[in-house]
Amino acid sequence: MPTPRFRDRGRRRVLKEPPNEFEEARQRHGAFVAIRKLYGESLPLWRVCARGFCRRNKCCRGDPQACVIRGWERFSPAEQNRAWRAVQHGGPRHLPPATAREKLLRHYPASNFTHD
Repeated sequence: MPTPRFRDRGRRRVLKEPPNEFEEARQRHGAFVAIRKLYGESLPLWRVCARGFCRRNKCCRGDPQACVIRGWERFSPAEQNRAWRAVQHGGPRHLPPATAREKLLRHYPASNFTHD
């Protein structure tokens, strides 16, 4: 008895247009927001915050992205490098990157994300 042959029908290919400039800018902005959030989780921002509420509760209660931009220069280079290594691995919660662009941008130096 001959063995049955299965036809390989191939995969359906979905042809997508390359992203336009607006879409690329939107994706980059979304990745920067996620990376700044990871920096906010990786740094003890409450130590350098001017708000007493943050210092009392030992956590950032304001806008963490604005706090990262404001407080980045106040941390030592060793602390900045520690935070950069933590962000490369997903922060303290080891979150996987949401997009390929975010995965790529996590490995860039922190100077790209800590300015406005």
